[in-house]
Amino acid sequence: MIHFTPMARRSSSSGSAAQARKVATSRAMFSTVAGGWSANSTWSGFSGRAIAIYSLGIPLGTALGAFFGAAIAQAVNWRAAFLALGVAGVLFALPFRWLVKEPVRVANPDAPPPAAVFRHLASQPAFWLMSFGAGIGSMCGYGIAFWLPSLLQRNMKLDLLQTGQFLGAQVLIAGVAGVLLGGFLADWLGKNDKAYFTRVPAVAYLLGVPLYALAFAAPPPTMAFLALLAPSAVA
Repeated sequence: MIHFTPMARRSSSSGSAAQARKVATSRAMFSTVAGGWSANSTWSGFSGRAIAIYSLGIPLGTALGAFFGAAIAQAVNWRAAFLALGVAGVLFALPFRWLVKEPVRVANPDAPPPAAVFRHLASQPAFWLMSFGAGIGSMCGYGIAFWLPSLLQRNMKLDLLQTGQFLGAQVLIAGVAGVLLGGFLADWLGKNDKAYFTRVPAVAYLLGVPLYALAFAAPPPTMAFLALLAPSAVA
């Protein structure tokens, strides 16, 4: 839905904005818990790849949203696309609820209270730097995701269906490869130095800046598609 949303007709309804905020909040809450659960539930030395496998839901879901959302919107309308993909999401959530078991937790009497944990985090510069870095990275990523469909339609004269196919193929190829490669590199380089779990994504974001600049200057549409694969993979 990330790439399909900006392709849909804009609505002035405050209800649409409220629903979008609810989706964003629930997704952020779930991802925070699920990422830690994925890393802690696997064996030592595999946590990066475990999070990468979980994170495949982002490129796979985005690709499906772009492919099917654009097709439904062009055949019917954008509201039908949102409803259809929303129902599909609920249907996927039901087997997850039944098949994925809640991990067994053992109470730790020595665990510090939440207030002490927050104070400790607040005193760590690394926590603030990673939080702001992740926030800025997400802001840039979503900004590009919302702007790119307009660029494709305006500069490359693609219609709604073609734009969905372009973006869906992009994220399916580059997104899946980038997520898996990032998880593997973090595990491999982080064997002796856990700092690489943050250095790998940091370097990837830095590489994404010049690669995106080169990709946006590429002639459309075939060369632009190939040129966008590299920044889409690293960023």
